[in-house]
Amino acid sequence: MREEMVTLLKEKEERARDVEFITVEKDYNVTRSDAYSPKVATWGVFPRPQNISEAYGGGRTLRPGQALETAEQTAERKANVAKALADYKKAAGLVVDPEVEALGQAAFDRGSDLFRDGRIAAALVEFTEAAELMPMRTTLGGLALLQRAICLDSLGRHEEAFPLYKKVERHPAPGVARQAKRMVFGFDAAVNLKTHTMNFGVEKGAYDNYFNRLSGQWAYYSSSDEDQGDNALPTVVATTVMLVPFLFIGGKVLKLF
Repeated sequence: MREEMVTLLKEKEERARDVEFITVEKDYNVTRSDAYSPKVATWGVFPRPQNISEAYGGGRTLRPGQALETAEQTAERKANVAKALADYKKAAGLVVDPEVEALGQAAFDRGSDLFRDGRIAAALVEFTEAAELMPMRTTLGGLALLQRAICLDSLGRHEEAFPLYKKVERHPAPGVARQAKRMVFGFDAAVNLKTHTMNFGVEKGAYDNYFNRLSGQWAYYSSSDEDQGDNALPTVVATTVMLVPFLFIGGKVLKLF
């Protein structure tokens, strides 16, 4: 029992020594008055202010209805936000002259009308004009570029349409980007399925040999009145043979009564 107690005491001393070696920094000055000295060895040894709230600006008690900031601070903050937003829009190309925007919208509307009427080539010209007038990051510019790509795709110019789809795929407007991603997915699916290597065009007369061969082998036979008369005699004989037993049984029954 005595040896077990000695062993437990030694293990306890070793654990305490390991904790001190890991958590206590050798050159740490515990006599500093402006730093907090942790009482627990595993708490950490990094110096920090005595009053964290005062050092980092916290510790305020807000009463019900009390404003977070003064009116001057609110006005200054809003002015800074408005200036930063205006600078961002200018740098991103989102600031457009109203006259230019009106011209772009008119061209886009004309292209939409032509596209609905099925005049794809004429609509392509209008959408191209609208895309050149408006910056690409604007909603109208993104829609115009997307419709231009769709027109090119509809006209069979897939190699020109695909880069435009990829360009609009990361547009800030959610609706524009979503439609572009769908079109890009269709292109990727066509490549994976190798449908671009197939020829869906059918030349005139390509299947005439098959249809002519079928039409030559098949024949339609229409029975005449004489054939119908010849077929009627076997039918009458067969019916009479089937009815003879019933007639014989019926005669026997009548004799009993």
